[in-house]
Amino acid sequence: MLSLDTQGLYFPLTYKIGQKTCFSVNGSVINETETEIEWNIEQISNFGDETIVHIKTGSHNVIKYNQQYRQLIEFMCMFNIPISDLVLVLDRTGTPVKVKNQEDIYERWKALRLGSFSHLENDETVRPILAAADNDFKNTITLIKKTPLYVLFLQDVYGQEIISNSSLFILPSQIFTGKDVVFKSSREIQSNGDGYLKISVDAGGVPKGDFRKLYNDKFKQLFQDTSYKYENNLKASYSYDSKQGIMDSCQAELVEKLAKDKMCSKQEFEFKFIKEEIKVWRNY
Repeated sequence: MLSLDTQGLYFPLTYKIGQKTCFSVNGSVINETETEIEWNIEQISNFGDETIVHIKTGSHNVIKYNQQYRQLIEFMCMFNIPISDLVLVLDRTGTPVKVKNQEDIYERWKALRLGSFSHLENDETVRPILAAADNDFKNTITLIKKTPLYVLFLQDVYGQEIISNSSLFILPSQIFTGKDVVFKSSREIQSNGDGYLKISVDAGGVPKGDFRKLYNDKFKQLFQDTSYKYENNLKASYSYDSKQGIMDSCQAELVEKLAKDKMCSKQEFEFKFIKEEIKVWRNY
């Protein structure tokens, strides 16, 4: 559907990304953060049915957070380092199928673990996190497929075609730690006649597992409410340069609710192409 014509583009293509998160319980905000990220798309290449996208992170800064979580946030931000330089192989729908520089990512992680994290090896609370990171950075494609930023950015941007107006993807639950949610999305496409397309995406999530049992075990007594009522929805709106398949902007919201909104995770995302213009080769 989008042509993905890169011949007239000067790389890198730079995107500024804003991410806001808010977690609340019984109407009270427990944690709220705001993050600014810069992605540089170093190259986009087509090889038959595959597309290779090279993404470098220019900056990744948490600009708003609860001060009591400062050490935790600084610790977690370190885990962005191994994937700050990422080369992905996508299929025709834009779904990541392989991390081309997997060995480099794992080497960066090993250097980080032996350096900055070496003093935490015997910390019983941190050890499971490091073990999970070992798996993530050995097989990074699984991590990428379940990270909202990449799900939003890749499938509806760099796919060479849209097979249908619906798709499936998986994201982790923010309420039930370690559990996944399967989303089915639908798309609505509009052309403004000015070379740009507007695409709206609406996706509803279904728990991958028995969330009701987890609710009864962990939260029912806390909320003094017999109503489970779980919801997880993603809405996104895109603007594209339809000739080259390049996203100009995206606004998205991912909201997970439990027990009549008594527990709520809300994530907001904004992508903005920040180059002043897409420079095109011209024949004079």
